[in-house]
Amino acid sequence: MEAPRTSSVAAVGSDDGRLDLFALAEDGRVEHRIWWEERGWEPLWKTLPRGGQAVTGTLAVLSRESGHLEVFATGETGAPVHRWAWNEEWSPWHGFATPGVC
Repeated sequence: MEAPRTSSVAAVGSDDGRLDLFALAEDGRVEHRIWWEERGWEPLWKTLPRGGQAVTGTLAVLSRESGHLEVFATGETGAPVHRWAWNEEWSPWHGFATPGVC
């Protein structure tokens, strides 16, 4: 898959020499690609499962520990949402009970 047309990108590095790049496609999909210190970029972009909704706005991403990623975005209703992965197993998008409170 060629690089997606995006409205936002975010990247985070991990202590294992990995760089995770996320791109928010114009249709609300989130694409993901990994760079490895010893072999470079993986050849293909991977589409994250929809997770229950499309997202908009600007992506933010963090790595809490090796193999655990969290992605934040704006949901279809305009409220903040986030999802997380542990070793590439992604949760659905989850909202926050009160905007601004994590």
